[in-house]
Amino acid sequence: MTNKYDSTALTKHDQISSIKDIWENIYDSDKSASAAQHPAYFNANLAMNTGNHSPLIICVYSNGKLVGLWPQIVTRTRGGRVSACPGAGGREEYDGMLLAPSADRTEAAQAAVRELSKHVDSIDARNLDPEGSLAAAISKLSLFSTKSSVDTFVVDLAKVENWADWLNSKSKNFRQTLGGQRRNISKLGKLELVEDNFDIISWIFNEKRAWLLRFNKESEWIENSEMGEGFFSKLHRQPGNPLKLFALRLDGIYIAAALCLVSHKSLEYFVTTYSMAGTWDRFSPGMLVSEDCARWACENGLDLDFRALDVPYKHRWASSTKSRVTISAAFSPMGVLRLWIQTLKVNVRRRLESIKRE
Repeated sequence: MTNKYDSTALTKHDQISSIKDIWENIYDSDKSASAAQHPAYFNANLAMNTGNHSPLIICVYSNGKLVGLWPQIVTRTRGGRVSACPGAGGREEYDGMLLAPSADRTEAAQAAVRELSKHVDSIDARNLDPEGSLAAAISKLSLFSTKSSVDTFVVDLAKVENWADWLNSKSKNFRQTLGGQRRNISKLGKLELVEDNFDIISWIFNEKRAWLLRFNKESEWIENSEMGEGFFSKLHRQPGNPLKLFALRLDGIYIAAALCLVSHKSLEYFVTTYSMAGTWDRFSPGMLVSEDCARWACENGLDLDFRALDVPYKHRWASSTKSRVTISAAFSPMGVLRLWIQTLKVNVRRRLESIKRE
């Protein structure tokens, strides 16, 4: 018997609440799922977004049984209705579709994209698996699309038997540097690891804002307390949320912290910072938090995903890289116009930057 895939869209809160248990079951069964597809992540976004944002859940059925869910947030813009993965505002989440093991991933993804195209003018599908069925379906079924790729940095720890084995696989210099930094900071006072305290969230974002001010940089999702900080504060309050917080305290004062997301396969290293207000900063407390995150991931059978943004310290830790692709795709003439204008702006900006360098 050939499976027939049908789809529908849920846009009302009571409709979305009615599938809570099924959503959780499909999430638990889809081992490729990212934390951004967790129902708690979506609910935190609903609690944050108002005005021009609205929920959209694409549901896919096989012979009448719900086998796929694709959570999206729709924003009304001058370029029409644009959907994207639920998120904190930094556009760094891994978009994706949840599928039951029995689902044909290709057929289900195409059914989902066809349904989505009825409700939005375009989509910004961020950080997809480039080899996945959803990326292929969006590219195939859209009127026009643009792509950009990044590499994410991964510490492969899931299959390591214990932390000591992995650490011993690293260079002598790497091990001695980590050990020396921890000993040196410990000489300054009582050093302790704290996990999951709610106030870690506000501390991280306060330090990030201080860093932006110090270096004369801008980041709306960090500077606007209703976005990044507000989102993760709401996520922390959601039952069964995928949030994991780590912080180092020296004599009761936070000196470094990391905000992470837990998925089936990895601990996603999402936001990290350290305090530059003390003598400890010369001993790289941020690296020690990375070590604590890596150890926790190893002990829980997970990889540590440092995500995108190519910075030197990730190369010292990572054992592999994985490609991610962001696809902006149009499903209507208005969506095509939006992407054309967006592409033009990018090209003009690049040209101006090139002229400045000449």
